[in-house]
Amino acid sequence: MIKLILVDDHDIVRAGLKRLLENQDDIDIIGDFGNGETAYKFLRQNEVDVIIMDLSMPGKGGIESTRQIKKQFPKINILILSMHDNSTMAQKVIDAGATGYILKNDIAEDLINAVYSVSNSESVFSKSIKK
Repeated sequence: MIKLILVDDHDIVRAGLKRLLENQDDIDIIGDFGNGETAYKFLRQNEVDVIIMDLSMPGKGGIESTRQIKKQFPKINILILSMHDNSTMAQKVIDAGATGYILKNDIAEDLINAVYSVSNSESVFSKSIKK
């Protein structure tokens, strides 16, 4: 069972992701948060395998949150969800410690497959990222 949390500042995005992923028998969404700071507090008291995190959020964004989480919890795999389809941003995310980078306009199946890959520590990148 993959224990997963969602981190995105848009409620409707979290609700959509939750709806999409809750149909998977082996994915358990144990929390969803509007920012990285709240997620970080949750991680200190709960075991989590995968985090799906928005890149652009108020306060600490996805890159800074990823860096902080990976420093403290190196075994957690982070999948960044973004609308920025450029390789420079993808590289920054990987440098911060994320395992994958998926675009918000990719199809749902790509996201589900990415969660499974990232949970096995396999790097995943959206096919549509412009090099």
